[in-house]
Amino acid sequence: MLRAQESDLDQVRKLMGEFKVRVTCKTDLTPAADQKPARRSDLWTFETGEVCPIVHYSRYLNTRPDFDGSFPALLSDMGLGFDGPMNNWYTGGVIRLFVKGVDILGARNADLVEVKDGAQGHLHLMWMLTDGGKAHIYLTAADGGMGMYAKIVVEGAADSPVRLNLTCYPGGFGPAYKAPSHRQVTTASASAEVPPGFVATATQPNPELTLATADDAIFYGDKYTDTGSLFLLMPTPRQSGRVMLSSYGVGTVLEYPAAAGPILLAFYQSDLVNATARENFLARQAAERQRLERTEFWPK
Repeated sequence: MLRAQESDLDQVRKLMGEFKVRVTCKTDLTPAADQKPARRSDLWTFETGEVCPIVHYSRYLNTRPDFDGSFPALLSDMGLGFDGPMNNWYTGGVIRLFVKGVDILGARNADLVEVKDGAQGHLHLMWMLTDGGKAHIYLTAADGGMGMYAKIVVEGAADSPVRLNLTCYPGGFGPAYKAPSHRQVTTASASAEVPPGFVATATQPNPELTLATADDAIFYGDKYTDTGSLFLLMPTPRQSGRVMLSSYGVGTVLEYPAAAGPILLAFYQSDLVNATARENFLARQAAERQRLERTEFWPK
């Protein structure tokens, strides 16, 4: 998570000059069977020299020449997710991108995937859109590996609104193993929580938190575990946003108008107790926003 002071590693890097983060890849391929296309999983490790965030992309190769039938690219527990020190953002799928209501990642395997070593390490994925446009997701390590920056760009679809669905599990995955939880979400303008023992019903559904226009950061935590909190920085102006809580997963929906330009996001995770983690983040929020906005996601 964000650190209040410059780390020893940062000081060493200054003495050594430019430091390059290597991005290494491990690939697993499951052959086609039972009328399903082949399934490919790529795991990219950003070797920062300190902690190593991981990006995982699991999908079916559901387009030609790999497959000539009809099958979705993603089912449950698949997609573009984070692991390593970012695992509470969920390996199975953190980011889902919708253009004109179409689930871009769910519709087809990425048409282009490329990596580049650099000061923060760089990953670029691109999908062709049905109208000839392109959707890009760029990812790069942040904060010495304790964070991940993202840039989403939609080209050639100026009249297309964009929606992002983000998934996280603040405090971890204990409820999947019948452990108690007390999920909470806080912004500068509001907060909401799901206390232990809460059971959603038709008359008392899981709470939702509507994001105010000025809200550019979200804190996700769990009061029961008091650690494993998450932060989302989202400086790009949006049309609307909301957070849907539950006793387990927490979903965030961000909607952007057509021609919104590049959408910037920063994802963080902390193993400190919640109060300290949130205090550290707030102390660095302005500086992190500037760093995110200055980041070169795909250096020449």
